[in-house]
Amino acid sequence: TSAIMYFKKALEKNPKEFKSLYALGKAYYRKKNHAKAKFYYLKALEVPGDKVAVYQNFAGVYYDEEDWERALEYLALARDIDPNSAFTLKLMAYTAMRLEKVDIFIDIILELKRMRQFNLAQQIEEMLNKI
Repeated sequence: TSAIMYFKKALEKNPKEFKSLYALGKAYYRKKNHAKAKFYYLKALEVPGDKVAVYQNFAGVYYDEEDWERALEYLALARDIDPNSAFTLKLMAYTAMRLEKVDIFIDIILELKRMRQFNLAQQIEEMLNKI
């Protein structure tokens, strides 16, 4: 696509530009080319930039591949960097649901309540009741 060509040209000028590496990972992920998405996400992790977003997207790749344990590992890395990310916690809950890991659900609900994210905590509680 034109986005892929654009960011590849940007990398020719600066092969260590986070924005282009990350954007290529996302572009390939959208095209369901997981191998190339992982390649560019790994490259993005080697340079300064928003590691949380990379880990979240890496988790998405593994989630789509139904490798939920690995997806959860990458979400835990994102959480380590930004423990106050409600989005990461929500993604962790969806992944924990696939694995039927009740302990993770409980931790997430408690964390969301601590963060005063009561609506999201309630949504996660409802998910927990379904497993």
